[in-house]
Amino acid sequence: MLRGMLEKDGYTEEEVEKIVAMDNKRYRDLTERALCRLFTYGEGRAGQSNLFLLPWCIDKWRQYVKERKVFKYWISYLEQRRNQNEVKQAFEAWAAAI
Repeated sequence: MLRGMLEKDGYTEEEVEKIVAMDNKRYRDLTERALCRLFTYGEGRAGQSNLFLLPWCIDKWRQYVKERKVFKYWISYLEQRRNQNEVKQAFEAWAAAI
């Protein structure tokens, strides 16, 4: 289905092969992730281990890392704005005019 749509849209055979391979890899990775979560959750529910918490912990860690990167970006942005000293320069110009 995807291959037919791409060929109809005018993609070359090489481009179609690369796109299909990338798409297959993505879905394979998602399927492996889902199965891993399913099996670890099943073990934990059966009382065999505490691995059912692992996917939840990994998701929380990823969320924490993502938020930390966002905070780092905004803090560096604010530092750069502060270092420009726009307010200081405007105040000095105003004080010199008085």
